[in-house]
Amino acid sequence: MSFYNGNVTGDIELKMAIDLMREYGQITVKQLELMTELNETEARQIMHQAFHKRLVTEVTKDKYVLKSVEPSTYSNDMEYAITLVSTLCNENEQFNLNECFKETEDPYLIFIGTDAQDFDVVYVPKGKERITTSKLTRKDKDSNLLLIIEHIGQMETLSKLENVSAVYLVKDGVLEYVEQ
Repeated sequence: MSFYNGNVTGDIELKMAIDLMREYGQITVKQLELMTELNETEARQIMHQAFHKRLVTEVTKDKYVLKSVEPSTYSNDMEYAITLVSTLCNENEQFNLNECFKETEDPYLIFIGTDAQDFDVVYVPKGKERITTSKLTRKDKDSNLLLIIEHIGQMETLSKLENVSAVYLVKDGVLEYVEQ
């Protein structure tokens, strides 16, 4: 393993993990497994290797940020968004991880594109439905929305949004598809 101009060279899986962390700012072992050809044991070994090479900091079990990033910046909202995107990319050929990037605009978390459609992943915290709906309706975006919610009761307020393709509920730390 060597460093050249701040880039990791050498082990391709380790480089891939670091590149993903540079894009999203954080990653879990499960997300690395879903975004690559690695199994859980291999993904865990890669992150363990990155930790021992002092490239990453472990925030909590299996959750990592780059060494240069403050661990307190780890975002559960972003974790759920990355998990959704990595699951979609893993399970559907139409979703391409290379067409996926972190948004900088509030409240969008991640943009993901396919050949036919574009999607924005939006996390809606409980109690923030109205403000999120207001922000989303004021934006002039043509992409479809993939919403992540904390409580099924949020659907009533969010039903006013157009272009909602799918809704996912965070249930016991896992994303569950919600029929609309």
